[in-house]
Amino acid sequence: MGTMDKSASSDVACRLSRGVDILPAGAEHLYSGMFTELTQTGVVLSIHQPFAKRSKVNLRFHFASENGRNAEDRSSAGAARTESADCSIGGR
Repeated sequence: MGTMDKSASSDVACRLSRGVDILPAGAEHLYSGMFTELTQTGVVLSIHQPFAKRSKVNLRFHFASENGRNAEDRSSAGAARTESADCSIGGR
């Protein structure tokens, strides 16, 4: 096991917002969704937009800290399946 670098850690707690911005590859329109399940290998989104199986998307997650500062993290992914309003996305 490695050791954690104390200088890289922060005392400010961040909260992950359930809202996710979704930009399909090659599209100009940004969609909004909410994640219903989040794991180390994927995320299940609740969205009201159909996506083709194996379509590529860019996701933007939002974080808010106790001190009022906001941050975001972006990830590229591929849609694994679509079922009604839920879409399973796997990260790369």
